[in-house]
Amino acid sequence: MTALVLRELTKTYGTVSALDAVSLSVRPADVVGVIGTNGAGKTTTMRLILGLIKPTSGTSSVLGTDPWRARPELRRRIGYLPGELKLDGRVTGSEFLQHFGHISGPVDATFRAELVERLGLDPSRRIGTLSKGNKQKIGLVQALMHKPELLVLDEPTSGLDPLVQREFLALVREAKAAGQAVFLSSHVISEVQQCADQVAVLREGRLVRSARLADLREAALRTVRLVLREALTSDQQDELARAGFAPGPASSPAPAAPGAGPDSWSRDASPALPCPSWPSFPASPSPTSSSRNPTSSRPSSSCTATQDGREPIMATDTLPLTRHALGRSWRGVTGWSAGLVAASLLYLPIYPSMGATGELDAVISSLPPELVSAFGFDAISTGAGYAQSTLFGLIGFVLLTIAAVGWGAALIGGEEESGTLELTLAHGVTRTQVALEACLTLAVRLGLVCAVLFVAVLALNGPSQLGLTTEGAVAGTVALYLLVLLGGFAALTTGALTGSRSLSLAAGAGVAVLGYAFNALGNQAEATRWLKGLSPYDWAFGPAPLAAGVAQGLAGGLACIVGLCGLLVITSVLGITRRDIGR
Repeated sequence: MTALVLRELTKTYGTVSALDAVSLSVRPADVVGVIGTNGAGKTTTMRLILGLIKPTSGTSSVLGTDPWRARPELRRRIGYLPGELKLDGRVTGSEFLQHFGHISGPVDATFRAELVERLGLDPSRRIGTLSKGNKQKIGLVQALMHKPELLVLDEPTSGLDPLVQREFLALVREAKAAGQAVFLSSHVISEVQQCADQVAVLREGRLVRSARLADLREAALRTVRLVLREALTSDQQDELARAGFAPGPASSPAPAAPGAGPDSWSRDASPALPCPSWPSFPASPSPTSSSRNPTSSRPSSSCTATQDGREPIMATDTLPLTRHALGRSWRGVTGWSAGLVAASLLYLPIYPSMGATGELDAVISSLPPELVSAFGFDAISTGAGYAQSTLFGLIGFVLLTIAAVGWGAALIGGEEESGTLELTLAHGVTRTQVALEACLTLAVRLGLVCAVLFVAVLALNGPSQLGLTTEGAVAGTVALYLLVLLGGFAALTTGALTGSRSLSLAAGAGVAVLGYAFNALGNQAEATRWLKGLSPYDWAFGPAPLAAGVAQGLAGGLACIVGLCGLLVITSVLGITRRDIGR
């Protein structure tokens, strides 16, 4: 089976043609090098091979499968290194490699450790502290460690020092010897010459040349120069002339001296052209002609799994994206939880002193009625009304909305803008899985923060004389959780549809602001009361959940919010599965 086949593959963006009818094939145990300037179409070709973008026309077959419609099993058989490698700087190299081992495993830990050692990588350091070269080493290890059948490497030696480049070329030769196909791009022609069997030249999206390296060498134009130790006879000079030689160097032929043969002759010719039949003079040894072994002098590392079973094998994991994202976000969850606890300590304990003395009623009476209605301060004199108006409906809502929208915008739109989503989708996950696990990650993060708020409110309920019931605290916390989750899902879904973090932030904030504004305007007059029916904020807090608990009105409103959240989740899945990633 051919490892890779491209047939008339074309990709256009509007009127711009990024790739134009490219046809190419790569056999198992072949190394194909793609050469071209920036913008020639190398990266576009590789993204098409990975199924990250959809071709405008033409077809591609990767290990016998259409990559655009492929399941994760295909990408587990591919090792990919993007040209612009973007990594999460918050994790260590070991954590990064372990994460990708979980989604593209199984990975032989012994082989991974060997790669780390050969490339001179320290995986214990945080990625954010590494140089470009060391980040590139991490990218190479993640591409090679699961021993894929096809390696797709975009500028793999970028940022590497010469010694590591030589080690990488040795790894490529070992992959070829193990039957793996390698498709790599480079600006360095000599690098391709050292490891490639076939060379493809791209220019402005078109394949201008594709041939076996041996054929290109045979067809290459060479200059042959003869330096003579003694004068030639007239017959010998005539034979040289018939063979295409001219007196003097090829670049500036020198005329022959009258009556004597010149001391040098040269010609520009292919090796296929005839040479003179008379005996050649013995050549002096060249200082650059010493033989070099093209393979590495170190013993070849086997690309097959170890058989002794002494080292653990990392396998795929349940919910790997969610587990990885939650592991990275504990600082954020802790910070927002601390903020809500601080707000609870700031607002709730002052209720007894202000509510019992009538000072709170006096403050509310001094405010304009429109402002009191807009902020829902009508029932602020009761403990439940005070907690809802100040903590749950105002400061808690604002803080949690900022957290939810920020997290939602970062999970898909932010990762695509930063370039990390491209590498994730090149491994053994589906786009649907990425969207669903992103939604789950957001829901869990917000759930943890809201759980901390619930505990804080219950702890302060007695000392603050709020008079809340457990049912009321649960109902209020669930209402707040679902309300801010709606804004977070709006941001996440926008990122799945557009790949833009800024648009995601705008969409999530817009949902929250409009919901609050519709509720405030609906409280102003009877003529605008219909706006409250369009406000998720009113669906959550209109039935006064802290005071009334799970009332009938609250259940209906929360059901509407849950329905909208479900619709946004479905939209995010449909959006991310139908568009290009990382264009």
